Amino acid sequence: MESTMVKNLKKLLDGFLTLENHQNHEKTPSDVTQTSSSGEILNKVEDEVDLFLTSYGSISEGTLAQNLPSNNFNPGFRHNTAVQKSKKNFIRKFSDLLSTEQYAEALETYKEQTSKMDSALIEAAGSNNASLCRQLLDRREYGELVAQTNAKDAEGNTPLHLAAMHGHLKVCEILLDYGDNIDKNPINIHKKTPLHLACINNQIPLAQLLVRSGANINALDDLENTPVHYSAQLGSKDLLEWLLSKGPDLTIKNFEGKTAMEINTRESVQEIFKKEPSGSSSPLFTLNKQIDFMGMIQKINNIIRKSPNNSEDFDNIQKLSPGHFRPIKMLGKGSFGEVFLVEKKDTKQLLAMKILMKNKIMGQNLVRYAMTERNVASAVKHPFIVCLRYSFQTDNKLYLLLDYCPGGSLGGVLNREKRFSEERSRIYLCEILLALEELHKRDIIYRDLKPDNVVIDSEGHALLTDFGLSKEGVMEKDSAKSFCGSVAYLAPEILKRAGHGKAVDWYLLGVLLYEMLIGSPPFYSQNRSEMFLNIKKAKLRVPTSLTIECKNLLRDLLQKDPNKRLGSVGGASQIKQHEFFYGIDWNLVYNRGLRPPVPLMPSSVSQYLPEDMIADSQNELNSLLPGWTFIGK
Repeated sequence: MESTMVKNLKKLLDGFLTLENHQNHEKTPSDVTQTSSSGEILNKVEDEVDLFLTSYGSISEGTLAQNLPSNNFNPGFRHNTAVQKSKKNFIRKFSDLLSTEQYAEALETYKEQTSKMDSALIEAAGSNNASLCRQLLDRREYGELVAQTNAKDAEGNTPLHLAAMHGHLKVCEILLDYGDNIDKNPINIHKKTPLHLACINNQIPLAQLLVRSGANINALDDLENTPVHYSAQLGSKDLLEWLLSKGPDLTIKNFEGKTAMEINTRESVQEIFKKEPSGSSSPLFTLNKQIDFMGMIQKINNIIRKSPNNSEDFDNIQKLSPGHFRPIKMLGKGSFGEVFLVEKKDTKQLLAMKILMKNKIMGQNLVRYAMTERNVASAVKHPFIVCLRYSFQTDNKLYLLLDYCPGGSLGGVLNREKRFSEERSRIYLCEILLALEELHKRDIIYRDLKPDNVVIDSEGHALLTDFGLSKEGVMEKDSAKSFCGSVAYLAPEILKRAGHGKAVDWYLLGVLLYEMLIGSPPFYSQNRSEMFLNIKKAKLRVPTSLTIECKNLLRDLLQKDPNKRLGSVGGASQIKQHEFFYGIDWNLVYNRGLRPPVPLMPSSVSQYLPEDMIADSQNELNSLLPGWTFIGK
C-alpha cells in the first residue's frame, strides 16, 4: 500500500503532466486542473521524510557580513526560454525519480526547483525584468512550481522590496497584480518595508502605488523611523507633500526621540509641514491634531538657545573640516571611499579617517548603514569598541574620525602568523565577548563578527569596529575568494532565511575562535554551494590537539540550531560560565588587565601626504545628511 508521501509526490507529478499536456495541445487555461497547494502537500510529505533543502536564492548585496554579490546567485533564468527549459528538465527528472521509487530524491529535486523559481523572481525584480516576473508568477504555466512573491533573500528583502528600492514600477505592478497573497508590508532584517525603501530612494510613483495598494504609511523600521521620516530627512518636496496628504501620524518618534518634522530643520522642509495637503499655508496643527504644538515650540526654543552665539560645541562643529588634519598614509580603499591615517594639526593626535563618497552612499541606498556606524561608534563607550572622535561632512563627502589602532586588523595578524595558541585566543575572545555583551545590552546585533572587523590597539587589545559599511564586501565583490570569505561568516539561520536574533553573534564568536586556533573558518570551501551546505548541515570537525574545554566551547557556540546554541538563553553571562573561561576575572578583563602581545608602533611621522587627498575637490553638490556631525567629549 502506497504511503501518503508517495501519493502526494505522484499527485504533484500528475499536476505537472496535466499542465504540460494542456500547453502542448494549446488548450485554454480553464481546461487546466489545479492541484492542491504545494504547502499542504509538502507538509504531509515532510511528516514522513526528514528532508529540508533551503533555497540558495539571490542574496542581494548588503553591507554587513551578508554582502553577497547578487550576480553570484544567477539561477540561470535570465530569459523566459531558460525558465521553460528548466521546467521541462525538472519534470523529466522528477518523473524518472518517482518511476524508480527514489522518493526522497524526488522531494529534494522538487524543493530545489521551487527554490530556483523563487530566486529567479528575486533576481528578475531587482534587475527590472518585468516580463520574466510575469511568467514566473503564471500558475497556468507552472502550477505548484510558481514563484512565491513573499520569498526573501539573505537580507530579508522580498521581490517587492527590490522593485521599490530601485524604482522598478512595472515590476511592482506585476507583483501586486499577479502575486499569490502578496504581503504589502513585508519587513527585511532591518524591519524596513518596501515603502521605506521607496521613500529612502525618492521613488515617488512607486511610493504612491504602494500606499494606494495598502502599504502602511506609519510602519516603523529598526530605527523606529516611518517612511515619512526618511522623506523628510532627504528633503524630498514632492514625495513629502504627497505623503502628508495621506494623513500620517506625525507624533511618531524614532529611536532618537525625533518626529518626522524634527528630523530635518531646514527651512524648505519645515515649510512643507506648515502647509495643508492642498498646498495652502495654514497653522501647523491642522495637519495632524495629535501634534503637541506647545511641546514643539519648546523644542524650537531649545534649539535657539543652542545657537552659534551661545554654544561653543556648535561653533566647533561648524569649523571642523578636512583642513584640520594632515594625511600620513592610506590604510585602505574601497568602492565607497578610503581610509587614511591622519594627524590632527592642533593636538598631533593620530586618528583613522574614513571618507565615504555621498554620491555612492546615497546612490546605492546605504545611508542607513553609514548612519548606523556613526550612531553606534559615537554612542557606545567601551574599552573594546573603537571610539568615534569626530564626524563631519562636506558637500560631497562624509568623514568619520576614529581611534587609530596601529596593530591593524586581527585578520591581517592571522594572515602573517597563521594561527594563535589557545591562551592568546582566549584573551582576544574574552575582550570581544565583553564588547558583544555591551552591544546586546543596547539591543544591537552586530552580525558582522570576523577577523577583519577586529582591530588591535597600541597595547595589543582587541576592539570591534565597522558597525555599518563592510569594507570587505565592497572592495572585492567580484572575486570568488572574497565571496566565499563572506559566506564563511554567515550563521545557518541567516542562510536559511529563518530570521535571527542575538544568538547569531554567539555563532560568529565560535567562528572567530575556530579561525584563531585553526587558521581558517570552520566550514570553508572554495565552492560556494558546498559552503552553503557545510554551514547548514555539515558536522563540525574539531582537531584532536585542542583541549577538551576548547572543543566543547566550539561545539556549543557553533550549534546550528540557534535555540540550542550557548548564549541563546543566558546571553554573555552564560558563555562566561563555560569551562573554557575557568579562572577568568571578568573585572580584570574589562579594565584591560589581560596582557596580549603588543604590536610594533610606527616610527615618528617624518612626512605627510598631500592634503588634497582628503579634501573635497568634486564639483557636484549633494544634500547634507542631517544628524551626521559629531564632536566627541
